[in-house]
Amino acid sequence: IVNIYMGITVNLIEVWEPFKAARSALANTLEPSNVRECSTAHASYLGKLLKSTGDMLKEGVLTKNYLMDNLARVLSLARECNVTLRWLILHTAQQYTFCESLKKCKQIKDQVLSDTEHSENKVLDLLFNTAQFENRVYELFKSVLAERGDKWEEGKKESFTRVKELSEVFGGTKS
Repeated sequence: IVNIYMGITVNLIEVWEPFKAARSALANTLEPSNVRECSTAHASYLGKLLKSTGDMLKEGVLTKNYLMDNLARVLSLARECNVTLRWLILHTAQQYTFCESLKKCKQIKDQVLSDTEHSENKVLDLLFNTAQFENRVYELFKSVLAERGDKWEEGKKESFTRVKELSEVFGGTKS
């Protein structure tokens, strides 16, 4: 399943069925072992990401200092949550999933649902956690950017004072 544009999804198995070259290009990807590997990977990410986002959302964990010190880790977590959610929603949602008229589509749909041990509640929990997490990160970034000017001025004043002290020490006017 490929998302082309906001809400427009395409089932490549169905759309590429009439084209021999396209069908053969999908053949390796649609092998049961490859489908199982991808499905179980996303299912395992689901549990890990639920724990990670839950830990981050605990009171006092996600602070301005933590955000600035662990920026790459925080943004990576947000990206992983979004990638996993997108894959799980696109490949397990009933209205978008697969065309029931093609036998191959139905087989793959059933395999994805069984391999992921699909739990709509877990996916919804991750969606809520991700939304809260991203909102908190957004608010922290907003406050950091709002305070940026004041911090810059404080830093300039402190630097000026220290450079002045150094010049007095090396100039011999202060001992």
